[in-house]
Amino acid sequence: MSFPSQFINWVMNCVSTISYSLLINGFPSIPFRAQKGLHQGDPMSPFLFALSMEYFSRCLKRKKGDIIKFHPKYDLSMVYGLFVNKGKSALYVAGVDDAMSFKLVQARQVPKGVLSFRYLGNSGRDSQAKPHVAWSHVCLLKSCGGLNLSRLDLWNKVAMLKNLCSFAHKKDRLWFRWINDYYLKHSDVFSYIVPSITSWMLAKIFNSRRLVVNLQDQNDCAPHGHFSMKIAYKKLLGQHPKVPWRAIWYNNKATPTSVVCMWQAILNRLHTIDRLWKWGMSWDPMCRLCNAAPETRDHLFGDCVFIRKVKAFVCSDFHMSTSFAQDVHIMN
Repeated sequence: MSFPSQFINWVMNCVSTISYSLLINGFPSIPFRAQKGLHQGDPMSPFLFALSMEYFSRCLKRKKGDIIKFHPKYDLSMVYGLFVNKGKSALYVAGVDDAMSFKLVQARQVPKGVLSFRYLGNSGRDSQAKPHVAWSHVCLLKSCGGLNLSRLDLWNKVAMLKNLCSFAHKKDRLWFRWINDYYLKHSDVFSYIVPSITSWMLAKIFNSRRLVVNLQDQNDCAPHGHFSMKIAYKKLLGQHPKVPWRAIWYNNKATPTSVVCMWQAILNRLHTIDRLWKWGMSWDPMCRLCNAAPETRDHLFGDCVFIRKVKAFVCSDFHMSTSFAQDVHIMN
């Protein structure tokens, strides 16, 4: 395609200098070189794909006088000797009923696969595993015992409430002025009766007026004359008491995985055997480490002989006790 040699060198440098680094126990490993490829998210990737397709298209145009087609019985495996390993393959189906899914599996002679996901211990809808912590608790502030993740449903309501306030206070904007002239007709936005012909989006915005009751003092959401979504979100989230062990989140040098594991242990949400029994799972109740007592949260972090030896070796300078509750108090 007659590209300049300098341009070709630029592209090849980008393709041949890629390196990767693995995250091991929360820390990146030493980078290692790859044979080929681009950096993840490299904006040059679609352009290289377009150039490759352009070259492929030109090659096909040169063959326009020839007939290019495959024989109906053409089998790639017979030519190259490549076959599908059915032991390592799975068939994933979507949008079909169970009867059609069964026919596809029988036709391909490949086991049916199940797409799984993991979040806080939840793996797939068909799994018996329970989520470690309820989502309502996860979205609490860290000082209140949560992970401070945003509740998207509540944040969406706050965003609609902001648009509702803009109808009343930003009438100079084009869209808001059209809403006032066509729908409100200069009436009060909080007493306006929503007609049935109103679009779905505007109806949702107008229906968010019921949230104003939960804000108590509405002026607190606009400290400088501008509606604050952050303040409104915290007010709708509600007041929750602070937990005494909240200090484990701050200036903690442990890996994030270890901190979250400690958070789950404090809430007694680890999948210990005593909790699995409550869910109807029949497991040997004895502790796998010492085999001297049933496995519970307090036993694993306090009474287990094996854990005592580990704590005596690792935490000898911190005077850790044999009680999990006392350990949490000391760490706090």
